[in-house]
Amino acid sequence: MEHYGTLRPPTVPLDQISVPTALFVGTYDKLATVADNEWLVTQLKPETLVWHEEYPLGHLSFALAKDMSWFSDDVLPLVD
Repeated sequence: MEHYGTLRPPTVPLDQISVPTALFVGTYDKLATVADNEWLVTQLKPETLVWHEEYPLGHLSFALAKDMSWFSDDVLPLVD
């Protein structure tokens, strides 16, 4: 409220994002659901979406999963 002057922050214009964006989606994620991510894809410019993949993970599994091979196989090549 102090920063924006209202109870709600302004809407982020997702269609104006111009940086390369990668979406790593957990099919068991209860916080950022598959449906939320499918909606997000419709809001982003197609040319900015460089990766969109679903993994059989929950929200915390992206940091604490037993099998982190997805990270070295998919994330590191994108960062490289």
